[in-house]
Amino acid sequence: MNFVVDYSFLSFPIETLIAVLVVSSRSLLKAGWRPKLLATVLFASIVCAYFAVSIIGGALVVSFEQLNSLVFPMRCLLYLVYACLLAGIVRELYDVSGIEALLYTVMGYGLQHLGFAAASAVQVFIPMPTPWDVIFRLCVLAGMYVFAVQYLAQRFHVQVEAVKQSVRWVALSVFVLVCAIVFNMVLLMRPEHVVMPWQIDIAFRILDFLCTLLGMAVLLLVSTRDRLINDIDLLTQLNEAKMKHYNMSLENMELVNAKFHDVRKGLASVRAQIQNLDGTHNQLSEVSTESMRELENAIRVYDSIYQTGNDMIDAVLTEKSLYCSAHDIALSAMVDGNGFSFLKPSEITALFGNILDNAIEAVQNPHLPPANRAIELRAHVINGYSIIEASNFYAGEVQLSKDTGLPVSQKTNQRFHGFGMKSIAAVTHDYEGNVHVEADNETKVFEIRVVIPIPR
Repeated sequence: MNFVVDYSFLSFPIETLIAVLVVSSRSLLKAGWRPKLLATVLFASIVCAYFAVSIIGGALVVSFEQLNSLVFPMRCLLYLVYACLLAGIVRELYDVSGIEALLYTVMGYGLQHLGFAAASAVQVFIPMPTPWDVIFRLCVLAGMYVFAVQYLAQRFHVQVEAVKQSVRWVALSVFVLVCAIVFNMVLLMRPEHVVMPWQIDIAFRILDFLCTLLGMAVLLLVSTRDRLINDIDLLTQLNEAKMKHYNMSLENMELVNAKFHDVRKGLASVRAQIQNLDGTHNQLSEVSTESMRELENAIRVYDSIYQTGNDMIDAVLTEKSLYCSAHDIALSAMVDGNGFSFLKPSEITALFGNILDNAIEAVQNPHLPPANRAIELRAHVINGYSIIEASNFYAGEVQLSKDTGLPVSQKTNQRFHGFGMKSIAAVTHDYEGNVHVEADNETKVFEIRVVIPIPR
């Protein structure tokens, strides 16, 4: 029995390797030339063995027709072995775990097969002679890989802990991808005398494409979902830590203010007694009075606590004001705290604390002139909306994300940077408000405006 065999499997190793490298391109490469050299040698050896097995196996099948029944299982075994070895290449080339390497390989397999399925479906409608069919398939694969570089690679991040928590979904996606590839092999390796109607042929190929796309989508969504959950958990932990910090700050501030208020009254009483001393002590009185005045001025700093009408806002502003005074930063704040009484303490610290933290970080840049180390904060209520506005100078360039409108982090560890802005946006969106950010790279002025409708 003769089979209709598609010999496109000869280019399969190169196509799949490129797909896997595209998917894992955002991973961290191992340092040095040794891992790259070992990965190259390993891949070259695998390809040579792959071609040798394919050629020898094909020759045996031609010579012994009774071996035809072994073509399909041997081809499946060959693909499976190649997948495992390809995962080893990824493990050797990138700083990833075995599970990560395996999932990158599975996603790469799916990407290659997705392009192959799309090209095959088109060729059912538009038959192409050799070599145009091969050229068309390679063009489709190239387009698929370019798309994957731009969109898939940036969003697909394998997290081992997340995989362990979503084993069923990951296993389901891998199973769907394997089934799609196996069914496609069954379709391609059908007996020569079996002529399939074009309607059934195109239906099978479209189903193959959709199953592959489904498997890849599940893997991608599991990864994205777990990444979002981790971000939310970290964001919640950061906000809770800030709230605890400001609660302690509020308690300490009230205690210190009460103590220094008593001390100031005591100093005023002492100064009055000194001034009432006998005239023979006038010189002593003048010196003592000046000393008392200096002590009162020093204590007055602790009594100049913000009183906005909201205790938590007072705690945030007071702490930031003291920090700015100690670091030569001019902080001007005009805040009506009563207009934000509907916010939870954690939400207040997330908004005011993060806005001021970001502004302080910006003006502390050593490249910023001392005259520009200034921050303005305004918070008030207008027509049923609570509005927070802040502005500050900055050094360098600020880029705003086209997707979120928020600043793009310039730090190398972007995974854990930028949660301040994310926290501000999250609180604002919870109340169906909006955050507007402007950064003028000519005047070097950064402005943020938070508008929140007051619940009725």
